[in-house]
Amino acid sequence: MTPDTNDPRPPYLQVADNLRREIAQRQFTPGQKLPSGRNLARQYGVAPMTINHAMAVLRDEGLVVSYQGRGVFVADGSGNREQEQPQRSRDPAIDALRADLDQLTERVSRLERQTRRARERGNTPS
Repeated sequence: MTPDTNDPRPPYLQVADNLRREIAQRQFTPGQKLPSGRNLARQYGVAPMTINHAMAVLRDEGLVVSYQGRGVFVADGSGNREQEQPQRSRDPAIDALRADLDQLTERVSRLERQTRRARERGNTPS
């Protein structure tokens, strides 16, 4: 599937809609790792940033969860965030670093979404 140039929606929303449909049809099951962003970009014939934006939409909807260095996974749907957390190490310092990294990743994602929305509304220069 490549984005339809006649579709008024931006490509990232078309990709997000297609992935949402595949998740709903259980082509990707809860807990399953999605293909890498690079592979999805090739599959859809879009830039990797388009895939990043599509994943941000799906993350906002709670359909996927992502972990730095591990990938993007279909959410289990239970709303139980504890089950989605990476395994704890035996070193508390590493656990603390992971927690800090998760918080920073979430903050960056949130800022990217806000910037993208502002650009879509025409409030900031590209």
